[in-house]
Amino acid sequence: MLTDKPFDPYREKLDSMFARRAATGGSMDYQEYSQIQGTVDEFLVALKSRASKYAAGEYGRARTFLESLAHELKFPAG
Repeated sequence: MLTDKPFDPYREKLDSMFARRAATGGSMDYQEYSQIQGTVDEFLVALKSRASKYAAGEYGRARTFLESLAHELKFPAG
């Protein structure tokens, strides 16, 4: 469900930011950290606004995945 068209802007932005993070070995400054966290938060809001369109279990798995991305920021890439 996270690959649905309405989520493209969030997914593409996160893909780019996580790729940049991986290329630097996980090194990022506070601004980059905040940008990723902010994008994850925006993605979660967009997901919640469309929750009624998906099965509860599917929505829950998508939400958990996005929350895990935010948690991943606390660890080195790689």
